[in-house]
Amino acid sequence: MSDPNIDERLAALSARTAPLRARPGFADRVMLAVEAEHAPAFGVALWRSALRLAPLAALAAVAAVVWAVTTSDATSAMLAAADTTEFEW
Repeated sequence: MSDPNIDERLAALSARTAPLRARPGFADRVMLAVEAEHAPAFGVALWRSALRLAPLAALAAVAAVVWAVTTSDATSAMLAAADTTEFEW
């Protein structure tokens, strides 16, 4: 995507947008808004973070249940076939 006229195009764009400036006092209003904004409480921040991870936690829970069900079939078969309830881990 190399354009041989890129320098000319950028110079023209710079010349056309040179008169555009922020309104007077814009930087002051931005700084006042930044100073007025406060960090959320720890509990609120923790809750927001937890909500972002909720889908991942639900997926992990489903995977754990599926794994537990599939492994319990082998354990049940061992219990049904054995005369004793001793297991070798």
